[in-house]
Amino acid sequence: FDNLSIKATMLRTTTLLLGPAVVLAWSPPSSQLTYSHISGARPVGGGCRHRIAENTKKASALHASHSSSFGSRLASSTRGNPISRLLNKSPNRRNKPSKRDGVPNTRSSLNKASALRNIVEDGLDLEIDEIEAELRMKKAISIRLTKIKDAQDDVREKSREPPPMKVKDAASIIAGTAIGGGFLALPSVTSPIGYGPTALGLVASWGFLLLSAFAFIEAAGLVSDARSRKEKSPTYKQEEDTEGGLAISSIIREAFGKRWGIVSGLAFIAQMIAVMTIQVVKGAAITSQLTGMPYAMGCIIPSVIAASFVFLARPEVVESANTSLTGMMIGGFALLCVAAATVGNAGAASATCFARADWASLLPTSKATWSIPVLMKLLAWGEAMPLLTERIVETTSKSSSRGKSDNNEEETTINGVADDTIAIRAEAQKDAKTATALGAFVPLSLCLLWAAISTALVDPASPDPITFLLSTAPAISVPVGLLSVGAIGTTLLASFLAMSHFASDVICTFVGFCDLKWMNVARLLTVALPCVLALAGPGLYLPLLAFSGAYPTTLLYGLAPPLAALVLRHRAKKEGVDKSQLTPSMVPGGKPTILLLITTALAIVGSCTGQALMSVLKA
Repeated sequence: FDNLSIKATMLRTTTLLLGPAVVLAWSPPSSQLTYSHISGARPVGGGCRHRIAENTKKASALHASHSSSFGSRLASSTRGNPISRLLNKSPNRRNKPSKRDGVPNTRSSLNKASALRNIVEDGLDLEIDEIEAELRMKKAISIRLTKIKDAQDDVREKSREPPPMKVKDAASIIAGTAIGGGFLALPSVTSPIGYGPTALGLVASWGFLLLSAFAFIEAAGLVSDARSRKEKSPTYKQEEDTEGGLAISSIIREAFGKRWGIVSGLAFIAQMIAVMTIQVVKGAAITSQLTGMPYAMGCIIPSVIAASFVFLARPEVVESANTSLTGMMIGGFALLCVAAATVGNAGAASATCFARADWASLLPTSKATWSIPVLMKLLAWGEAMPLLTERIVETTSKSSSRGKSDNNEEETTINGVADDTIAIRAEAQKDAKTATALGAFVPLSLCLLWAAISTALVDPASPDPITFLLSTAPAISVPVGLLSVGAIGTTLLASFLAMSHFASDVICTFVGFCDLKWMNVARLLTVALPCVLALAGPGLYLPLLAFSGAYPTTLLYGLAPPLAALVLRHRAKKEGVDKSQLTPSMVPGGKPTILLLITTALAIVGSCTGQALMSVLKA
């Protein structure tokens, strides 16, 4: 409003200086009118002088409220003097007495002075009305522009930062992560040991993984707390912050150092290679049985076809194919449940299912593959926990912090009183726990049902329950075929994509640059390595599942989360951080339960290692 401020200033100057001078110039020498008549010595011409003073005060008030800058208006103003404009427009008013002057004065000089004062006052009134109207208009425009800018900022902010993930969506991700190609291995465990031991092993493995997932949520919260304290530290430098997100490798690096972060990366690579090899082995066995193709060709040809489709087709086509395979897997399982209930003697099969039980197989022995690591691998969903924690907990925490900053609320210091961010994050962590429990219950239910069906339908003496089911009546073999193709296909497509991206990053980082040649090398290694390992034979299927469950799965998602939570909480306590400034315990039972989880994970790893050594020594 600089231009309006200049106008108010000009009007005030005109009133105080030019007005009396013009009046004196119009008055004849014989007139008794002096400057005191205008400036307020005694009343002259009724109430004109008071109105001039009031208008002058208005102009002064406008100048006082909008006097931040007036040089631009003074330089660019093209409007004429309001007094001259009114004089030119109303030349006859000088000889007419003002209606506001009361009784007309007989002295001509006083009439002329009254007329001139009326013109000055009318000019000031007109100019002030114009200024006030322009001020109101500009204020309305400014408010409107501010609202539009705020709305645009809100749209940009929402487009950058999506809202927190809903509990039902997070539960779906957990369930989808757990159900995959390893689902086909359950009959191989169930048929030799019976349904009872299988169900007990599934529930025990599920409970261990669920508590470890709660420990992951706690450890991720403690990592966020540590980073927040680091950012508030006076020595913090933005360019030194390279932690990244809340992946399991980031949590391990924060708790134990960069070297252990590298170890976790190697464990992830081993897990991905094992998962892809498992799918190639089972796919080759099924292809060999259905088509008569040699097992070696069954390892290579389907893998090359699947990899060519993944790497050459458009991403949306690959995504559509993956969705179709997922629907095929779910439809095949539903048909199998119906067929199992209607084909054959369901009652006798159910009795047989519960009669056979080998409880000793739940313990690690050297005579066969231990079933617990296999069951853990079938139920594992740890790969989805970083995404769930980021989208539910961290997004909610960032939104609350941004809202607090917008309201200009006072931020707490490192050792200050606890603010609302910790409480809001704790509520979001409870939502993450709920989503994890709901999502994990889905694969447990499906595995229990699948174990009952396979135990009732599969001959315990069969070396490969899936091939046995494929050789039965079409009412059973067709649903099993759909289930097998869907489970193997979805796992292979996702694994090829994930592992090729990871291999590309590693190779490009090593050579210092990226081009199409090195990307093709990474893709070739992604496909060739599992195929070469799968050539060892179909007997590699269960041992690879047991290896993946005993080492990568147990170490990354069973041992690391509770151990990291324990170390990070102890470190914060040593630093003197108040309890109210830390993420609350997410694991039921607190520290004793965390110690039990650590002990259990170490026992699983140690037992599998001992069993493998004994097998090697006996061989």
